[in-house]
Amino acid sequence: MRKDIEIFNEALADDASCDLDTPSSMGRLLLGVKIVRDNETGAVKIYDTTRSSFYREVTDEERQTFSESGWRAGVLEVFESRYVRRAAKLNHNYYKEMNTKKRARVLGAMDREISNLTDRKVELLTKYGYE
Repeated sequence: MRKDIEIFNEALADDASCDLDTPSSMGRLLLGVKIVRDNETGAVKIYDTTRSSFYREVTDEERQTFSESGWRAGVLEVFESRYVRRAAKLNHNYYKEMNTKKRARVLGAMDREISNLTDRKVELLTKYGYE
């Protein structure tokens, strides 16, 4: 199992990660996952930046993936869970519309949104070397 500092060092070495250094901390961002090390305490925190208007730390299960498999695998885990969450919400809304109003214009827009989500996922994974 990797320690937090080892995961952070992997993120530092990852050329695909964006630099988010500040005077009080060092940070990296990749696919909506932010890892930050406080310069004074050395504490390392990993956030999913897309869960709400405030950054939330990754779940315990996702944190376990970072510990067992490293930075890139952990980022992929968070990214995949985000995609599943968004796709489930879109599909729920689609079926709700199908079972109630059945507006063709709305259903067409939802179809495009689901397709765009899938296309964007593939595009991002390819761009950052996951596929």
